[in-house]
Amino acid sequence: MNTCTVQPDQRVFAVYAGLTAGGYDIAQIDPGDEIAAVVHAILEAPWPAHVLDYFRNARAATCEANPYWPRAYMLVAAVMELSLACSRGYPDPVRVRGIMEAMPVDPAHRDPGTIEWLMGLPAVIRQVTTEPWFEFLWTSYADVVAPAIPLYQAVGEEASATLVRIGIPSDRMPKLVIIPNPLQARQIADGVVAQDATYLILARPDFGSIVHEALHSLFAPVRDSMIRMGYAWDDSPASWRRVWEESLVRAATIWAECGDCPAEAARAAAGHASMGFIYVPKLLECFAGSSNGLNDAAGFILECLKECVGTVPHL
Repeated sequence: MNTCTVQPDQRVFAVYAGLTAGGYDIAQIDPGDEIAAVVHAILEAPWPAHVLDYFRNARAATCEANPYWPRAYMLVAAVMELSLACSRGYPDPVRVRGIMEAMPVDPAHRDPGTIEWLMGLPAVIRQVTTEPWFEFLWTSYADVVAPAIPLYQAVGEEASATLVRIGIPSDRMPKLVIIPNPLQARQIADGVVAQDATYLILARPDFGSIVHEALHSLFAPVRDSMIRMGYAWDDSPASWRRVWEESLVRAATIWAECGDCPAEAARAAAGHASMGFIYVPKLLECFAGSSNGLNDAAGFILECLKECVGTVPHL
């Protein structure tokens, strides 16, 4: 990883402040946490009714574990396409629309209505950030986050070193920007690639999440070649592609975290397999048997495909 920086981001804060004001209720913030005072101030601010309505639309209620999936993630991905000043619209609306339409989520959540909702985000963010009370909220939030930045930095550097250790060449490392965001649920880590960087939005400094999301940005460029090879087993290539990439990243994360302890790694892989990611144990074997690390990621992934075909029952 060439660079690893940690910084709170006003764009992400504006989105999550809006979500919080609109009823986001899965962050599980302890009343004694310093961020609880910021949440109280967010809820007390005089938000325009139409802005609250906008953010309330992020609750899709189609995912039992996280009713804000995938719309909260889509908002974050969209807002990272805005300038840091949050003062203008999308610099290239046509390109941004294409990004939204190609997001790795269920096509049902990329319908025309949702895309238009996302395209309306710049106007909403512009109004939020120009409200007279917003600067106070942002400053209070940044003050609370500041003491945790060294912790995020240390974990980010540890993750960078681990990725090097498992054989990822330095010139393949993504530029990583970690964005602390204690307003979101702790179990959620959102990775967004924008403007030649990989942004990781985390509620807490978590080593495994950083490695996991960084690996997504590494493996994503070869996904299309997997589909062209015809290894998908059903009539939904986009869905299969996402599952395959997720399985690959989960196996790589296990290898990065506990590759020096085969028994622990095997238990972790079996746990993922029990959740439906049936290729993870075989992929972990591929990582363990690789002598060239990930110096040739595309070649390595093709070898993984060959190993998986015929060794794991198709669903």
